[in-house]
Amino acid sequence: MGNDKNEDMDLGKIQKEYDNKLSTEPTYSLEADPIGEYGFTNKEKLFVKYMVEYNDIKVVGKILKIPEVELQKIYFKYGIREEIVRINSAIKHQQLSRKMLTLSELGGYASSIVMDECPEHERVDGKLKLRYMDMILKIHDAQSKVIDSPEVLDIVPENTVTDVKNCSAEELRAMLDVIQGGK
Repeated sequence: MGNDKNEDMDLGKIQKEYDNKLSTEPTYSLEADPIGEYGFTNKEKLFVKYMVEYNDIKVVGKILKIPEVELQKIYFKYGIREEIVRINSAIKHQQLSRKMLTLSELGGYASSIVMDECPEHERVDGKLKLRYMDMILKIHDAQSKVIDSPEVLDIVPENTVTDVKNCSAEELRAMLDVIQGGK
């Protein structure tokens, strides 16, 4: 059991380091050219910002009121596309960071169902506890695997954790049955 605590603390430490890296390293900045490497003008920085947001050069041109010829020049300028790709990657990392917290919360909730004292009507039987433990192990495994690969994540609606927390033990049992094909 002591080993599990060390693994949890290691994972928590990795998450904190990852979050710190996201907030301090220019590579993960959502701002265009954060260290001035390319010497972008304000117009070029806005171009990058809107290209990341809308991914449509015509829409960006309308927003910034830039003629098409100038749009093409900006788009093909050295560093513009690199910054668009870097910022999109940084966004994926930000999403990963939020998902990791979501996975942790979900794992914590499942752990509390298995370990905490609860009213008789909410208690789960031994077989269901094993399913919950399996789910907790899968969550832990998912957290470990995705730290370096945020692109493998699907977008999960923000209210998923709240929805799960609001479920009764009976509803959670039904969800587990559906997930596991009624086993």
